[in-house]
Amino acid sequence: MLCFNENVLLAARQHRHKQLPQAIQDQLQALKEKRIMTDELLFIKRKNAPPKKGDIFLVQPQEGVYFYGCVLDTEVSLEMNPGVFDWRNAIVVALFVDKTKELTLGKFFPSENNLLTLPQIVIPSGWRRGYFFTVGHVDPSEIVIDYGFVEITKVSAPILDSRGQALDRVPRHLVVLACGDVGAVAVNITRELIMSPWLLDFDVTPPAPYPPLQAQTEYLCSFPVTEC
Repeated sequence: MLCFNENVLLAARQHRHKQLPQAIQDQLQALKEKRIMTDELLFIKRKNAPPKKGDIFLVQPQEGVYFYGCVLDTEVSLEMNPGVFDWRNAIVVALFVDKTKELTLGKFFPSENNLLTLPQIVIPSGWRRGYFFTVGHVDPSEIVIDYGFVEITKVSAPILDSRGQALDRVPRHLVVLACGDVGAVAVNITRELIMSPWLLDFDVTPPAPYPPLQAQTEYLCSFPVTEC
């Protein structure tokens, strides 16, 4: 199994934040101190159909601005600290820089080159509550996004896939092993919009890949990996 001997994900976040203007850092700190995050996303429409791997959905951080998301995996059941922290039938989702003004799939297709937020494990309540709205489906076998999870509460924690199996390589994208809900997705996209407000501008074509995410990937590559 491969491990990092330090909290590389926290180090990467701190490294990025230190390069930001103080006013932006203050906004991020205020966001961090909020207790309820769902108001960072606007209601779209409720759907009771369970999300499927390959589903394309929308989230609305501002009125009339919809960012695309994709269901990367489903039926994720992992257990951390048995009896204390446990989730079952969760899903893995990611958001992308592509956006639309309409509730349609359009020409969108998910790839590593248009990722906005890293994949994250969430419970599927976003659809029932109306914050995630499915607009289409793509063949899951055609989605190529390389990611793995690290449990940051443990020293020398192995890098895992979404089934809890240890990886024998370092994936391109490393993510905190945790399970959230709508609020977790809301805070991640809000953080990016605070740091990169141009993402909301339909007249701006986002660079591919998204520069901050690419910079984080390159920064994480500087940390040594050991056998554990």
